[in-house]
Amino acid sequence: MTIKMAAALAEFAKRGRKYGWNVFRRQALNLVLHQARAGTLDQHWRETEVAALLEGWRDGEPAPADRTSPLYALSALGVDRERQTDYERAVLALTEVVEMPVSDWDPLRGPSVGPLRAVHAWHTASLELVNEELDERLRRLCDTSFKQHFVEYHRQQCDVLSESYEAALAGAGIAIDWVSRSRARFTEWPESPERTMRLQWLEDAEITAERERLPEYWKEPLR
Repeated sequence: MTIKMAAALAEFAKRGRKYGWNVFRRQALNLVLHQARAGTLDQHWRETEVAALLEGWRDGEPAPADRTSPLYALSALGVDRERQTDYERAVLALTEVVEMPVSDWDPLRGPSVGPLRAVHAWHTASLELVNEELDERLRRLCDTSFKQHFVEYHRQQCDVLSESYEAALAGAGIAIDWVSRSRARFTEWPESPERTMRLQWLEDAEITAERERLPEYWKEPLR
């Protein structure tokens, strides 16, 4: 990172609440973590996916319909290519994400630390994002009813993360009845289509087996 970029990043971080920089960073990292858990994150994602994402957007390429494309990911951040400030926010937010220290959930680190450390690191990083979002929303909201809404939303996000985390632990060989534990948590949700859907998924052996599947880069050396 150049001195100029570092100074700009520090300034945008300071004004993040006003410009939404922190939201861009959080959404970008969340996309990366989602891909890491799904096993679709390339080991060179810092150089390839993010570079293509920014260059394609800058050149005016339309966002593709393919959700696995890195260009689709940028459109998912809500970036408006017609606004220079949006481009600057996206560049700076993504710059911070790609320049983070390599964590145990990263495809480059996973094979050397083993599945348990990779799974724990992924869950910790994902939970930090969820908690950060709740804290920020609660600071900004004054209406009590809205605060209660986001507290419930946060609880459900944590439940979904717990399901994925515990299923991954089972995939790593830990004896844990994650299906029963998830069922107990989802049963406590208010009635909704998502509640019904998640409870139904827990009864599907094919889906639960897929939930337990670990990315190859969390369990085997990369070749």
